[in-house]
Amino acid sequence: DHRSDLFSLGLILYELLVGEPAYPLPYGSADPLRDILKSISAGRFTFTFEQLERKLPSVGSVLKKVLQANPDRRYRDGRDLQFDLRAKLPPALQESSLQQFARY
Repeated sequence: DHRSDLFSLGLILYELLVGEPAYPLPYGSADPLRDILKSISAGRFTFTFEQLERKLPSVGSVLKKVLQANPDRRYRDGRDLQFDLRAKLPPALQESSLQQFARY
C-alpha cells in the first residue's frame, strides 16, 4: 500500500543525506537480490536506529519512523510525514502548505 512508497522515500532520503546504502550489499552471494529482500523484510540495515538518530539529529527520528519494517509502525500517510519533516525546519521556514499556496 502507500506506506511502502513512504518507506521507499525514506530510503532515498537516508541515502541522500548519508551517502551510503541502507542495506548491506551481499558481495559473493549466489542470489544478491534475494539477500537484500530478506534484509528489507527483517528490517536489517547497515545502521541501528540509535546510530541514525546520532548521525542525523535533526531528521533521524523521522527516518526511524518511516523506515520501520512493520508498515503499521510507519506514518499513516504522506501528510503526517510532511508535518514531522516541516517541524524539523528552522522556525522561519515552517509555514503550512496553505500559507505557501496563498503566498504563491
